[in-house]
Amino acid sequence: MSEEAVENILQPDFSTDVKLRVDNIVKKFVINSKQNSENSTATVLDNINLEVKKGEFLVIVGPSGCGKTTLLDIFAGLSKPTEGTVSIDGKIVDGPDLNRGIVFQQYALFPWLTTAENVGFVLENQNVKKRERDKIVNKLLELVGLSGFEDHYPYQLSGGMKQRAAIARALSFEPDILLMDEPFGALDSLTREILQRELLRIRNETDKTIIFITHSIDEAVFLADRVAIMTAKPGTIKKIIRIPLSRHSRLQNEDIRSSKEFVQVRQELWNLIKEEVIKSQKFFKLGGSK
Repeated sequence: MSEEAVENILQPDFSTDVKLRVDNIVKKFVINSKQNSENSTATVLDNINLEVKKGEFLVIVGPSGCGKTTLLDIFAGLSKPTEGTVSIDGKIVDGPDLNRGIVFQQYALFPWLTTAENVGFVLENQNVKKRERDKIVNKLLELVGLSGFEDHYPYQLSGGMKQRAAIARALSFEPDILLMDEPFGALDSLTREILQRELLRIRNETDKTIIFITHSIDEAVFLADRVAIMTAKPGTIKKIIRIPLSRHSRLQNEDIRSSKEFVQVRQELWNLIKEEVIKSQKFFKLGGSK
């Protein structure tokens, strides 16, 4: 089979099968004022509309304070929108559910539990029998490259290993969607690149739908099928860019980041984001007032 044929197989068609739909999301917060008795409201998200297809890797980028994490919290059911709806497979999201796994920037592992116990924590709480639980945990530890570290505690693991364990735990109950909030942000650059490649491999093996937040344009281009650029506060979707790099080429080509296609799309993203970063800086210099 030719390399072109292999790339066509590994480059999915997202023309059908909407997994997550966002309709006219608005999120406002009440601000308590010490200067006067009347409270004011701040609009963090304004008229967000979005479709994420089954098996897609969508990356969301935007300036600090644009509402990326707030939006992800709404997807997770940890926060409710002021207006609008989020639906998964046609069902309205009204709270947390095991059809969504979450990976945060901080590893959020229980320090008193071993790696295997952390990965199997949700399964134990779902009353999955120990034999079945051990089978699932061992399979996931192998998937994320942590076989042999089952009995290690978090303090005995590196930052990258802790995040691998957190990803394995998020996958343990077989969620349909994996929500990731800057999961590699606290890691050194080398470990970050290694885990980016590992995440692509895991995505290919599990075919999970992934929504990933980052501040890194390079990370967005390397990981995403599409990138959604958010505007400065209030956050909305400015534009969505499809990444022209195939999944196969990203995993097989060690020099993909220096390729012409990678550099071109990175520059396109930077041009779109730069304007929003400048707006965001002006907003905060003015103390949050327009």
